[in-house]
Amino acid sequence: IQLSAEQQRGVDAIIERQRAARKHADELRAELEAARKRDDTQGLAALRTQLRASRAELKGPHARVEEMRELLTEEQRPTFDMNRARLASEDQSSRQARQGPRAKQPAADAGAAGAH
Repeated sequence: IQLSAEQQRGVDAIIERQRAARKHADELRAELEAARKRDDTQGLAALRTQLRASRAELKGPHARVEEMRELLTEEQRPTFDMNRARLASEDQSSRQARQGPRAKQPAADAGAAGAH
């Protein structure tokens, strides 16, 4: 999909906000670990609260994709949706291939365990 300059700025802003939120969460996790090592119970409580708030700022991939989709014109959205569906299908196929026959084995094992 060919984006206008304005659309590209919007996508870049979404990505940058997500990157900044992730960096902040990583910094908080490092501070949390340091507070644990110091046995700083007050600091731990405050950092946990901050980390929860930071995690709320982090959007999952679906939310980011939807936010980006909103930047598109009505004409661009069908192509975007087809591309997204194709990528999701490829991702699922790839995941299933990596799991291989192991994905079905636990169900067979569960039945065998009940037979004893």
